[in-house]
Order: sequence, then structure tokens, then C-alpha cells
Amino acid sequence: SLLAYPVYQLLKIKHPIAKGLTIGTVSHALGTATAFEHSQKDAAFSSLALVLCGVITSLLAPFVMTLMLSLSS
Repeated sequence: SLLAYPVYQLLKIKHPIAKGLTIGTVSHALGTATAFEHSQKDAAFSSLALVLCGVITSLLAPFVMTLMLSLSS
């Protein structure tokens, strides 16, 4: 989350959806807090990405764990 905005400037990424979704997906709550310091739009999309990652993880975790256990035995 500390390097996100310098990387955005380096790569010339300006769209709030792109910035918010990437920082929310990669650095979760700390990234969302950092995004809120820069822009409310960035923070909104960051929060959305954080929640979606949590939901997807909780839905896929049982299947992945079952697959891993079946492959290890």
C-alpha cells in the first residue's frame, strides 16, 4: 500500500476504478485506508474489491481444501 500511488504515477494510471480495485485486491484494509487518504472514489472501489475478495475466498476455500487433501493422499 505504500508503493501503490508512486507506481500509479510511474505507470500513468489515473482511473479511480483501476487504482481502487488493484489496491483493494492486493493490500486489503491497509490499502483501503491509503486509498481514502488520496480519493474517496479510490477508497470506494478499494472497499468493493476487499469485500469481493473475502466473499470469493470464503466460497472457494472449501473446494480448494478438499482438492488439496485429495491430491495429497
